[in-house]
Amino acid sequence: MNFIDKAMCSAMGRQASLLLIFAFLLLLPFRRLFELPLSLMALLGLVILFSQRATLWQRPGIPLFSLLFAAFWLPMLLSLIGAINPERSTATIAAFFRLYLAGIFIIVTINSAEKSEKLLRLSAWVLLIWVADALLQIAVGYNSLGYTAPGGRINGFFGELRPELGVHLPVLAPLLLFYAYRFWPKLGQLILLVAVTLVVFMSGSRNGWIMFTMVFAGLATWMVWQDRKKALRWIALAAIFMASTLTGTYFVSATFASKVNLSLRAFSGDMESFDAATSSRVPIWQTASRMFIDNPINGVGARGFRYAYRNYSPDPENDPFLSEPGSLGAYQPHLTLLEIGAETGIIGLAGFAGAWGLLIMVWWRAGPNQRQEFLPYILAVAVVFFPLNSHHALYASDWSAVCFWLTALFCAAAGYAARTTDHRGMVR
Repeated sequence: MNFIDKAMCSAMGRQASLLLIFAFLLLLPFRRLFELPLSLMALLGLVILFSQRATLWQRPGIPLFSLLFAAFWLPMLLSLIGAINPERSTATIAAFFRLYLAGIFIIVTINSAEKSEKLLRLSAWVLLIWVADALLQIAVGYNSLGYTAPGGRINGFFGELRPELGVHLPVLAPLLLFYAYRFWPKLGQLILLVAVTLVVFMSGSRNGWIMFTMVFAGLATWMVWQDRKKALRWIALAAIFMASTLTGTYFVSATFASKVNLSLRAFSGDMESFDAATSSRVPIWQTASRMFIDNPINGVGARGFRYAYRNYSPDPENDPFLSEPGSLGAYQPHLTLLEIGAETGIIGLAGFAGAWGLLIMVWWRAGPNQRQEFLPYILAVAVVFFPLNSHHALYASDWSAVCFWLTALFCAAAGYAARTTDHRGMVR
């Protein structure tokens, strides 16, 4: 056992390791500060990879995480062949690997229900502070740090230049809501759900609205499975409270009302209205489709979309993303499936399908108590990898860090839950 292993096994080392994982979430809203704990976790993960290389694969959770990571990373690696911008793709692929190393550290650290519950509690309280801070911004126009809402979009700690609360909070909401479900009274759960709903919808991210709806549906399904009669009453009450909150918000907030009205134009039946409702995404999706058709095997290279955009735009002269002199075009396809297909081709889509297959297999094979251990994490991972997400780029460094932080937590929980299942099928 080397120095790093001994340090991590000590009482102080265990606490420090846990706090390092937690620090990622704590610093997430503050620009690139989350890279500090992430880089340190990756460095420690590299040490673990070398020092425990003979036995690491036998650790619960490591094989699953390795397969899930490979399903994304290997297609990225193969996309280098003929990539339109090999320098950018190489840098992206190299940076992506730090997520695997950080994931190893997370799984080795979170090796028991006690540690997982402690991290869940810490995460839930941080997310609760996010919600409280955003509610303050809704009430008085600025948050606890003095940030105003950019363009009327509630953004809390994320500041005035990066309107991302509406994307990050829905994805991380399972950690908060599941913790409340387990430890809070029913009234507290309802109040929290209404508060989170208000913040998510006032944040202005319509994809965030969809993701949060998926989270609520997932938790509701779980509750019905646990106790159908009680769950249906609670879900009906929650739905009434949420609908009442959003209806009231529609009539009070002009920003929210305009977002809803714009979104409804997607169902008007004409392409111009649909394009307006999707924030001019139609030319981006058309370009991404043409790009995939012309590069079906391994795409144009990870993060190469913007560099190939002009070559595949169906109407470069009238494309709004090419109107500025020297503009390369849209930065990314704004649809997960199209991003994977355009940048890593059929190989990437096969890897993505394989990753989803692994998630379904783990859930299907797990016992009831095992599922409860990793429910908040697998729900978050399912939402973050939803094929029709249209927000951040999957291969971008900041969003991919959130994706694989959650994936590592899921694999850790699935690993220790499977290991500690006794002959009665109960998880200790």
